[in-house]
Amino acid sequence: MSQTPEVLAELLPLFQSESEERLGSISAALEAIEESPDTAQRSDLLERLLRELHSLKGGARAVNLTQAEAVSHAFESVLVRLQSGELSWTGEVLDACNQTVGVLEQLVHADGEEAGDAAARTASLLDELRPAAPEPAKPEPPQIEIEEISPEEAELIKKLLPVFRGEADERLESIASSLEELRAGPESDERRHELFETVMRDAHSMKGGARTMKLGHISALCKEFEYAAAKLTRREVEPYPALYDLFERAAGLVQSLLEAPENLNEGLLNQMMVDLASIEQHEPAAVEATAPVAVAAAAPATAKPIATRASQTVRVATEKLDNVLRQAQEMLVAKLAMRQRGADLAELAAGLREWRQEWSRVDTDVYRLQSWVEKHDEQSDDSGIYPLAASAVRFLEWSQKRVRTLETQVRELGKRMFEDQQSFGVMVDTLVDETKRALMLPLSTLFKGLPRMVREVARTQEKALDFDVRGEDLEVDKRILDEMRDPLMHLLRNSVDHGIEPSAEREAAGKTKRGQIVVEVSQPAADEVALRVADDGRGIDTERVRAAAVKNGVLTEGQSRALDRAALLQLIFRSGVSTSETVSNISGRGLGMAICREGIERLGGSIQIESEAGQGTSFHIRLPLALATYRILMVQVGRQTMAVPTANTERVLRLSSESISSIEGKETVDYQGAPVSLQRLDRFLGMEAAGAERHSYAVIVRSGGRLVAFAVQRVIDEQEVLFKDLGSFLEHNPHVSGATILGTGSVVPILNVPEMIDAVYAEHVVAEPVDIAPEEEVVEAKPRSILVVEDSITSRMLLKEILESAGYLVSTAINGVEAVAMLEQREFDLVVSDVEMPKMNGFELTERVRADERWTGLPLILVTGLERDEERERGLAAGADEYIIKGSFEQSNLLAAISRLCGDA
Repeated sequence: MSQTPEVLAELLPLFQSESEERLGSISAALEAIEESPDTAQRSDLLERLLRELHSLKGGARAVNLTQAEAVSHAFESVLVRLQSGELSWTGEVLDACNQTVGVLEQLVHADGEEAGDAAARTASLLDELRPAAPEPAKPEPPQIEIEEISPEEAELIKKLLPVFRGEADERLESIASSLEELRAGPESDERRHELFETVMRDAHSMKGGARTMKLGHISALCKEFEYAAAKLTRREVEPYPALYDLFERAAGLVQSLLEAPENLNEGLLNQMMVDLASIEQHEPAAVEATAPVAVAAAAPATAKPIATRASQTVRVATEKLDNVLRQAQEMLVAKLAMRQRGADLAELAAGLREWRQEWSRVDTDVYRLQSWVEKHDEQSDDSGIYPLAASAVRFLEWSQKRVRTLETQVRELGKRMFEDQQSFGVMVDTLVDETKRALMLPLSTLFKGLPRMVREVARTQEKALDFDVRGEDLEVDKRILDEMRDPLMHLLRNSVDHGIEPSAEREAAGKTKRGQIVVEVSQPAADEVALRVADDGRGIDTERVRAAAVKNGVLTEGQSRALDRAALLQLIFRSGVSTSETVSNISGRGLGMAICREGIERLGGSIQIESEAGQGTSFHIRLPLALATYRILMVQVGRQTMAVPTANTERVLRLSSESISSIEGKETVDYQGAPVSLQRLDRFLGMEAAGAERHSYAVIVRSGGRLVAFAVQRVIDEQEVLFKDLGSFLEHNPHVSGATILGTGSVVPILNVPEMIDAVYAEHVVAEPVDIAPEEEVVEAKPRSILVVEDSITSRMLLKEILESAGYLVSTAINGVEAVAMLEQREFDLVVSDVEMPKMNGFELTERVRADERWTGLPLILVTGLERDEERERGLAAGADEYIIKGSFEQSNLLAAISRLCGDA
């Protein structure tokens, strides 16, 4: 079929995308056939292979990929021979099929000379697979009548076809439901009879509809389907498990013909009708012996229920969904801007309240001036002040009324703004979440082809192993799956090459002859997925890693000797570090693990390693479920606000002169008993000096098990923001990965933590002394005990650091319910609480504390982002002693309030 170049340019990407799915399905089916000896299951998988390959061949023909079409045709011929019994699933046949899949992967993306040679060799290889036995006689399939259709009938059918397809989908769902209940075992023979009768009626209805729509192939198939179900209804045939498989496959074939009639495989259709017509020839016992239900249900390549396949779906290009998501995420900026406008209104309202307070101070003077004007007139005033005073009084009266009116209007506007902000925020969040969900795919798509790759590498290395994947049904953002394919392949190749030992070596060590590689998937948090890639091989020899790092100039001999085992393990993620003695096409260049770590951290994830000599190695990977939005920690660096991804943030520390020490002339801070390099972030980034303002905090960041502390002036807030890639604009600064736009319109750079840590560990940066902000003086005979109630981990950590640095003993709770439980267990001198928290918010906590006589005098401070007058008044009315706004939060204000309420001021 000849197409114009313009049409081919449009069709080719669609064909390539579809081919990836079909080839992945073909690979999975071949793997299942290789692993399963079950004859009935192999038959099902073979039918699936024929459908996928036939569709692939038709697509190749449509886009003029003649070599791909020729190889697909030869492959299809081999599968037909296997189906008819001419060939059997020998190792030679399986190897030929797997090689053909690899060649087809090349051909659908490039039709060059090299691919052409491979295609010719593969076609020749398939052609050499001759029949091993004479072709058995087959029953003749029923004749299919194809009627001529007039133009008028064609127009009518075109209008009615969507109606028929909708009805057929309902019938197929009904058949699937009936078969599922039949497999489970009906409660009585009467119920079994009713279910077979339902299947028969549904097949009968589809037969009539297909005949009306002039769909001869579907009508003929449904006719045999109906007759087979009728035999069971009339109890002419006793049901057996493989019969349900046959009915499911028949319904699946009807579904396929409805969805893609152009992909008709007449051989498959004829065989299905013959099987349906001869169900009484099968012995139930024999069938049960060869096709146990449990095996079929557990098989990895078992077809999905018909009801699932019959659901309405629309194929949309990923690029289009990406564009929709990008536009939806742009609305997050509008959401932040609306929040900022609400803050601006709150500030305006605060200014008006301040005016009212100032007016109350001069209210008596204004009243006296009004009284003087009322008692005098222009004639009685010899001083000439009366006109000026009268004018001033009129203006003051007008101003007072006008400002009060403005105050009321601003208050009402703020209230409506808050309501609109809440409603808009919910709509934007819902839109973004639903669009993200549309881009989710099961992790099983990531693992397609990996078992074959692992087996091929093991075969090349002459190693025996088992590969197992667990929990791959979890859904993850498609873009994460695309980016994770290469890192996962690097890990698996290294597990085979460096981890798994040859069989003789394993047996000498007391292990099983076959090694094992396991990939386990779990979901430790609602927005996170975890992968564990583990092998039971020889483990990592840290001495060889140390020697390789020294040999390649990554570390000096002295530096390497100072590292413990955990730090030495992290060296495998450094470029140029490889324990392989030779370079091969599998490993040895020392780049694979570095690329692996970079790819994972670029997605906002992390990778950790555990290894025990002689026992094996495990890689633990954490990834977000979806991309696009970042949670960031905003910090002040000099005169600039910067953003640190919270995925890389380990902890925030309050700096003091006692917390800083010097090792070999370089400043460090102590974290969990170990020294961590301390750098001035402004100097590190090449920014101007911060002036007189000194560094108050150290943000400890992590990448690949390595920690670095960066000194900053202030820690401002934690937010969820939209990541903006700035492309080539950041080529000159590898320490910045992108930017985000705040609600104020300010552009905030997002730091590239892995690159920064690499630079520090490579000693490209000379550390300078960090000027420490003076500590708050706290005079107290006995440390006060404070309970901090905050659901945000970052805010909770920040408040804890501030208060502990000021000398207080701090305990934390994540919501009001937990806080009440802690108050009942021990005494506290003061409570600092957020307002917006799950289970019990700050207002409810305050009311609960004040209602209990035990805590009537307990000071309580609300620290919140809720700025409206009504919210402040509600907090104070509930019994809060102080109401501090996070937007204008200064630690000195909080410490002063605590000191005053505790009686220390």
